[in-house]
Amino acid sequence: MMRVYLPVAVDVLARWLSSGSVAAPVTGFAVAATGPSGAVEPGGAEVDDTDTEAAEYAAFSAAVAELGSAQPRLVVSVDCPDAEVTPLGPETGRVRLTSPIAWSAVAAVHADDPDAAEPDPLGHLLWFAATEVDDLLARFGTDATNG
Repeated sequence: MMRVYLPVAVDVLARWLSSGSVAAPVTGFAVAATGPSGAVEPGGAEVDDTDTEAAEYAAFSAAVAELGSAQPRLVVSVDCPDAEVTPLGPETGRVRLTSPIAWSAVAAVHADDPDAAEPDPLGHLLWFAATEVDDLLARFGTDATNG
């Protein structure tokens, strides 16, 4: 399995939760490298936990940057089978997911603070469990039925 960070809009998140899946293809960011066969290899070369954490944070940060000035900023962390992840730019970690992604694959949702007047100036997002997304959407003024 590979952790992939997907930048999404609030309406996409609402539809995903409501329908139970999001259609492919979807572009995101992952800690990945291509191996000799050209296949995606999770984690690339052997690295210690500190390096892995830094690489995961870099992939997450790339997903946040992809959102630009979109508000609210939302990044969904999903765990996908390696075979469903195609590298688009191994040097950047950009990948394409080639199969629909079930809501059950969601590990977490990272979002701007829905109660803050302004986004965090340092770009930090809050962490929400997949089970908290209904409440998160309501705090952003939407829900899974009206996206």
